[in-house]
Amino acid sequence: MEVNWKIIVPIVMIAIAIVIFLIRKNLKDKKQVEQYFINEAEGVETEETEPNNEI
Repeated sequence: MEVNWKIIVPIVMIAIAIVIFLIRKNLKDKKQVEQYFINEAEGVETEETEPNNEI
């Protein structure tokens, strides 16, 4: 059985392109999520005492 390189090469190239695209998109989304949580953390108020610490 002979290997058909005319079919294998384009499929491998497309797979590599998809992996690169997904990695770039993931890094972009990661930066957006980190920025979102940083902005959300600035608005959170912390309490000095515990809620059930009444005597």
